[in-house]
Amino acid sequence: MPILNGLSISTLGMRAQATALHVIGTNVSNVQTGGFKRTDVEFQTLISEKLFQQSDINGTRPKILQRNSIQGHLQITNRLLDLAIVGDGFFVTQSTLDGNGQLLYNRDGSFETRVVNEITVTDRQTGDTFQSSDSYLADKNGNFLLGYPVSADGTFPTTGEPVPMRVDRNAFIDLGAVTTSAELQANLDSNAAIVGDHLTAVSRLDVGGTRAEGMELLAISFIDSNGTRQTARLNFTKADTNEWDVSATYNGNGTAQIDEIELSGDPTDVGDVYSITVNGTSVSYTAVSGDTLTDVVSGLVAAVNADPSVSAAVTATAGADNGTLRLTATAVNTPVTTTASTTNGPDGAQLETITIGSVAAGERYNVIIDRTTVSYTATAVDTAATVAASLVSAINATGTVNTIVTAAAGAAPGTLTLTGDTAGDVVGITSTRDTAQVDTVTIAGTVEAGDIYNVAVNGNNVSYVTTGLEANLAEIRDAIVSAINSDATVMGLVTAAAGTAAGEILLTSDNAGTAHITTSRAVNGGATADNIIGQSTTIANATAQTTGIDNTTTTAAFTASANAASVTTIVEAEAINTTTGLTRLTFTGDGLILSPDTVSFDFSIPASATLPAATATFDMDVSNLHQFANGFLFQGYSENGFEASSLNEVTFDSRGRVVGFFDNGRSRELYQVPLAKFANPDALETKNGQVFLETTESGTATIETIDLSEIATFATSVREVSNVDLVDEFTTLIKTQQAYNSSANAFRTMDEMYQAATQMKR
Repeated sequence: MPILNGLSISTLGMRAQATALHVIGTNVSNVQTGGFKRTDVEFQTLISEKLFQQSDINGTRPKILQRNSIQGHLQITNRLLDLAIVGDGFFVTQSTLDGNGQLLYNRDGSFETRVVNEITVTDRQTGDTFQSSDSYLADKNGNFLLGYPVSADGTFPTTGEPVPMRVDRNAFIDLGAVTTSAELQANLDSNAAIVGDHLTAVSRLDVGGTRAEGMELLAISFIDSNGTRQTARLNFTKADTNEWDVSATYNGNGTAQIDEIELSGDPTDVGDVYSITVNGTSVSYTAVSGDTLTDVVSGLVAAVNADPSVSAAVTATAGADNGTLRLTATAVNTPVTTTASTTNGPDGAQLETITIGSVAAGERYNVIIDRTTVSYTATAVDTAATVAASLVSAINATGTVNTIVTAAAGAAPGTLTLTGDTAGDVVGITSTRDTAQVDTVTIAGTVEAGDIYNVAVNGNNVSYVTTGLEANLAEIRDAIVSAINSDATVMGLVTAAAGTAAGEILLTSDNAGTAHITTSRAVNGGATADNIIGQSTTIANATAQTTGIDNTTTTAAFTASANAASVTTIVEAEAINTTTGLTRLTFTGDGLILSPDTVSFDFSIPASATLPAATATFDMDVSNLHQFANGFLFQGYSENGFEASSLNEVTFDSRGRVVGFFDNGRSRELYQVPLAKFANPDALETKNGQVFLETTESGTATIETIDLSEIATFATSVREVSNVDLVDEFTTLIKTQQAYNSSANAFRTMDEMYQAATQMKR
């Protein structure tokens, strides 16, 4: 009845506008909420089914749309821990500290510190302990803000998982800032006397106090890994015209000899032997299939450290460069004699292992050897082992391939191996499995006489006319199966069988890897016109399928190549003070330094009464060294380290980095805040506290720093509040109110009409 339909239309209109009013109210109430993202309401028309070629419009329904991708308003706060995203992306937070919590995303950058655990802190100077608390950066809901911690070299990682950021006073008290770079400005006297042996001159100075003529000394300082300032002495001696040697001497426990062994060649050659001899005792490693120089180094390191005689003299570790290892003497002032050699192994033949997986009758298993295919078709009684054995026989009996490879049963059941007949030759080997096509044909309808079901395979039609005496669809299906299997035109193409459902027929190709085309139709001959037949291909013709057969190169073919091993002593044994290895400085005839631009130092500081052993490794910039004939002149020295100290406060910079300010007056970048970006941020799920969860519709979060993603910038001491526009909201409110009132008036009018119609009936 149109009047009743009008009542429902008006009701839907009022309900839809009421929803819109609710959304507007929520938006307006959160106009100052940090990170709040408004929702908008759009309306969809509801249309009923057609009656007498006319459609009846049945009102409207609301559709709520989240506007997470729209930038919110920025509000200056001057708080150190406020950070606003200008652009796309979301802050990444985590509900728990242990890494097992839920990842939550938000736009409210008003952060604070959250205390989590009571901790015990040890005073670095006195060794006394006291109780304190740790704290982490967190959002207003207590979720931990995630970031990337700074690396030892001062850079930030670009991959990996971000972590909660600890920022309490004691978070970095034991770290300090290790010296990683330094700069020296000085002039070396071009008229200085030449010193024949730099290390001998340094040794005589330390032992007997005799300073060689022309030797120049300079004290420098640096910060070690304990955060403690240390001092060292730079030793300069003139080696030749326009050449100087420099080393550093510091208060250590003496210098142990370090030999570096560099390997070269192709270790993938099976059978190559690499040998190291230390003080007359040799150890070796023999390369196996797949080895790299890194594997050979690991093997030699293990061999050296496992041999009692050799490990008593040296300790082996992998070197910094690929293919290098270092032997460090176990005692200072104890020279060791090290040599290294290699022996090349023979050429290697290719070895391929082929594994047969699941086996089904009618499937064809193919092995392609240098473009020649050898095949075997499985029968109903075959297993993976019998298929493998049949392929072995077929390969060895095929003249075009048995001169290239030799097949044999593999060690594991259902496997076979192919060994190249000529060492060094690479054989192209692949394997595939051809499966049979299976089509599903389904019949339906009322069982009655005269209905015709037709199935055609490659255009060969098979028909069945129902008698009406069939008890059900299953009997009709069985009759069609029998008709197909007895038809001479489709024999050899497919075999029919009953499916799992009552009206289901399976047509399986008799030839693996060969496609067939199945069509079907039904002709209704009975009184009820409801008979149908339809087909769908469940497994397409599947040639070159890798599932069920796999080949793996166990040993690649190779031709033995030359290998080499060389030994270089990079640190001499030294007894009293610890002196680093020397670096040769070269100058031009005009007194400018030619090479190198930097000098590298590696210090090992012994333990003290209150501090453990420490290290310091840094490069000193010497590009401002000169060699003029006006005496030795020190002009300046600086380094970038600073002593360990307590953290006072933290803030953010415009790159999203957490900057810490310490008691010693230094500042330091501690963490990098990344952003999460989504393919469809408006599809994120909103949770309490204006945080968001990832959904299937939003896509998976991509977490990157702004340096990589370039999707946004950061505004410091600024907070992003809601993206609600009050003018738009109140404009929409007026329209919504008018629409609600109009629907209400329409409802009242329809009600009065209905009452009038009711009275007329009476």
